[in-house]
Amino acid sequence: MKHIPVLHPRLPSADRLAPYLQQIDANRVYSNFGPLNMEFGRRLGEHFGIEAGRVICAGTGTAALVAGILAVAGRAEPGRHVALLPAFTFVGTALAAELCGYQVRFCDVDPDRWQLTPDLARAALEQDGSIGLAVPVAPFGRPVRQAPWAEFQANTGLPVVIDAAAAFETVAANPDAFLGDLPVALSFHATKSFATGEGGCVFVAGPSQARLAIQALNFGFYTSRECDSFSFNGKLSEYHAAVGLAELDGWRDKSADFGRVVTLYRREFRDRGLERMLCCAPETCSSYVLACFDTVTEANSVKKSLADADIGFRHWYGKALHRQNYYRGRDGPELPVSESLAERIIGLPMAQDLEPAAVHRVVQAVA
Repeated sequence: MKHIPVLHPRLPSADRLAPYLQQIDANRVYSNFGPLNMEFGRRLGEHFGIEAGRVICAGTGTAALVAGILAVAGRAEPGRHVALLPAFTFVGTALAAELCGYQVRFCDVDPDRWQLTPDLARAALEQDGSIGLAVPVAPFGRPVRQAPWAEFQANTGLPVVIDAAAAFETVAANPDAFLGDLPVALSFHATKSFATGEGGCVFVAGPSQARLAIQALNFGFYTSRECDSFSFNGKLSEYHAAVGLAELDGWRDKSADFGRVVTLYRREFRDRGLERMLCCAPETCSSYVLACFDTVTEANSVKKSLADADIGFRHWYGKALHRQNYYRGRDGPELPVSESLAERIIGLPMAQDLEPAAVHRVVQAVA
């Protein structure tokens, strides 16, 4: 039987890209917040129902998160040099904080929402007065509400930046709840449902945050060649903006294709009485279909079944962050929820054009 990969992305075709590439040829601008970049930001603002000036495009999702951190918290300083973040997330969250000079402290997550919560963050803050930044994460695109974290920031004075890397769809479904005064970073990596290959954006509160985010992504420059702040080169190229514009052009059809496959998965899991194990859109990003098992033993058994059937799967976050090689051995509390989730949640195959027979085969192996 043919191998089924865990993810088989499809970005806009050459035909759909051609008009935008012709604009690049005519403009002869290739980076540095060029016209396609600005148009992409404007259209993203329309999609999310916010002002275009609040959308700052970046070369990667990590760059977008770094820009958000530098815009509201700045570089780490003595006495506020620790960033608090969940252990159940992709390692890029922690590395972004470290790029801004912070030491990372990992916190456990809520077992139902899989997220760092304000209550968990308050408890950590009581134990460590050197925490200068909190980075809650939207795991697999399960969105983070602004209001509880805005209240947390107001009460503690601790800057908060939300890593919503995969939450393009879930944030757009209710921007009033998920966008606000706290920066929110998205990734447009090829593994995400909305993708430019590489890229991302950060939503900011207004002009002052926007200026700081732009400076962070552009060598500290803003309307001059004077470096005013710690910064790096994190800009989105015109070519990636072209992919983003073409992606927006076809987003309705792409979203419908993902929805069709999600419906197939829901039906197959329901027919076998396994629907409680399934986590997928609209709760998560459409490119993730997750099987959530009660025990590690059960998860390992299913992994063997999938491998035997030549079906791809993935623990998307790998190990919990404090168990990753780079972070292993650092002092910190036990984080049993994060460790358990990392081992019990398995990513199943997903593609816009995944056929019913393939979905049937996947779920049969799981069953």
